[in-house]
Parts: sequence; C-alpha cells; structure tokens
Amino acid sequence: MFMASLRAFVAVELDPKLAPGVVAVQEQLARDGWQRVKWVEAHNLHFTLKFLGEVSVDDLDKIAGSIDRGLRGFHQFGVELAGIGAFPSASRPRVIWIGVGQGKEQLCSLAEAVRKEFPPEKQPFRPHLTIGRVKDARAIPVLKEAADLKLGRFTVERVSLIQSALTRSGPIYTRLHEFPLAGEVEGWEEKGLD
Repeated sequence: MFMASLRAFVAVELDPKLAPGVVAVQEQLARDGWQRVKWVEAHNLHFTLKFLGEVSVDDLDKIAGSIDRGLRGFHQFGVELAGIGAFPSASRPRVIWIGVGQGKEQLCSLAEAVRKEFPPEKQPFRPHLTIGRVKDARAIPVLKEAADLKLGRFTVERVSLIQSALTRSGPIYTRLHEFPLAGEVEGWEEKGLD
C-alpha cells in the first residue's frame, strides 16, 4: 500500500520586516564577487530548529503533538540578527549565514525543547539564518566574517511546522501548523536597524 509522505522541518520564521536588511547583505555579497551562490529568497528565510526529513502524512498529527509538548512553558522572546559567517568555515564556505546576538540562549533552548521530542541528532544546534548556499567554492572570494554586523531585532511569537517541496527553481515552503508561544516580551522594543 502506498504511504503519502512529505519533507518537513520545524522552524522560527523570520519577521518579514527584517527581510530587506538580509536581502541587502545578499546583494552586497553578490557585488563583492559571490556569484556562484543560490541565495535564499526573502519569503523563505527562517531558523531551522529541527529537520524532520521525509515523514508520513498520516504521522503529521503525532508530530504536531510532539512539537506542542516540547514547547509547553515557552514564552515569547526577542532575537537579534547579528554577525555573518559560513559553514563549515569562512575559507571553505558551503553555507552562508547570519548569526544571532541577543536571544541566542533562548533560541538554543527552544531548539533543544523541540529536538528532545524526536530521535537525537549527531550535530548540535547552532543558531543561524541561512542566506545562501555556495554552488562552486572555487569561484568565490574568502568570506569576511563580521561579528559586528547588526540587522535588527524581532520577537519570536511562534514556531512553525513547514513542508518543503523541492523544485528546479528552489524549495517551496508551506506552513502546515503554527505553535504560538505564551505571553509577550516585556522590555523588548522591536526595531529594524538602529
């Protein structure tokens, strides 16, 4: 019997208000010689908390229940986009990312709470916003990591379960479920660039 499946992951989606700043960084890198890079489209920017891979459609309710259980007791918190770097390293970049300043510990705790509901992973969680994937590392300059880059702040209000459909022109993401976090952040003022 055929079992329908889909590719899915758990994520914090970037506040759209911060996307123009990220796009400006992508455009500057492209002008600096980063031509052989597949840039992540603004509407697809997110922090992956847990990649689930191929899952059965019949298991989606169970998966949603596991995520909901892991997030119990979590409150909204602020995250600052700060710094730029690459995996596995700036000299051998395969993935270009923007990092996290304020809110890094909370984002790590959130990811661990979700991940403990699923089989363990070999790699530890490293909070980052993927902004590009390098197609040919030989054709690009060495990335100048910049810890002082600041792109603004946003409030993490929810976690999403997202379907990823791979196409020739890039992935198409569909939000399958949202998990609101409790409360509001006190003393946190959302801003773009200061």
